[in-house]
Amino acid sequence: MSDAVETGNRRPGDEAASGAVSAKRWIASAILVVATVLLASCCIFILSAVLTQARLSSIAIDGVSLSIRRLVAVGDKWATTRDQILAALDAVTSDRSEFGRTDEAACTVIRSVIPG
Repeated sequence: MSDAVETGNRRPGDEAASGAVSAKRWIASAILVVATVLLASCCIFILSAVLTQARLSSIAIDGVSLSIRRLVAVGDKWATTRDQILAALDAVTSDRSEFGRTDEAACTVIRSVIPG
């Protein structure tokens, strides 16, 4: 009777087949989990884009409602303006440093001419 309980209705090759089925199930489960996470990520991205567009369309500048494309165009204009301001600032800074060198040279000449 103990032999019947130990072996039961199992065959010797069933354990290997059970391991293969278990591995297949694990792989299938992993693939389903990964696919679900990817799908959820895509849905979140699309929903956030739609909500952002809806919020932007409620903002109006000069009577024209904003959109993502218009916002990008405004950003490009601002970037161009910022670059122009930085270039002008660099020119002013270089003029100041040049003036400072000229000023120091003039002071040196005046000190050498005027005793004191």
